[in-house]
Amino acid sequence: MEGAGPAHRPSMTTPEAPHIHRFLRAAAERGATDAILEVSSHAIALNRIGGLEFAAAAVTNVTPDHLDFHGDFGAYRAVKRAFVQSLSSHSIVLLNADDAAVREFARDSAADAILYGLSPAAQLRAEILQVGPTSTQFRVFMGRTSVATVRLPLPGLHNVSNALAAMGIAWSYGVPPLASKVALESFRPAERRLQTLVMGQYTVISDVAMNRGSYDAVMRTMEAIDQPLVVVTAIRGNRGAEPRS
Repeated sequence: MEGAGPAHRPSMTTPEAPHIHRFLRAAAERGATDAILEVSSHAIALNRIGGLEFAAAAVTNVTPDHLDFHGDFGAYRAVKRAFVQSLSSHSIVLLNADDAAVREFARDSAADAILYGLSPAAQLRAEILQVGPTSTQFRVFMGRTSVATVRLPLPGLHNVSNALAAMGIAWSYGVPPLASKVALESFRPAERRLQTLVMGQYTVISDVAMNRGSYDAVMRTMEAIDQPLVVVTAIRGNRGAEPRS
């Protein structure tokens, strides 16, 4: 958003509708042709994305989160489903085939749904070749055709899944798989997303895990590190009782 930066961070994942539309209009006037928006469950429920039509979308997972706002997991899942249902027949939606709840959303979508993931049922699928503490190598299949082998500079199968979602959206825009491979292999990891810091004799891996799914992903990734492990965690407030259980 306007003015956003280290000294002025947005106060919410998805701003209110007037702010989004004002920003997108200003971006278009400056020559922008595409925009990427992270849509929170709050934004869907409160219609912060009202008036927007998405050319492509991706749903990565549905795990218990923000239940203080939605009330229960069923209501949270229904909000995510509503977003998929709101997509037009001119849109493409990438759905995580490895998440049963997300996979079912394909039935409700007027958009062209593409399943991605590690599951044999996925149309856009990854075959894991090598898993390490700082990177993951995998082969990408579109249908039965191998289209690229990627060495992602990130650990964790969840990051492979995220990479597939990005490749799927790029593919829907006509970007060839090999161009996506180059982009992914040169990707610079975000801070505090399985960020590795070497401090003397210790290796510190920092992650902002916000819900049960995030913690599970981090712990599964840690299995690839064959050395003594100490876990230090803090529970963030304002996310309901469920994440603390």
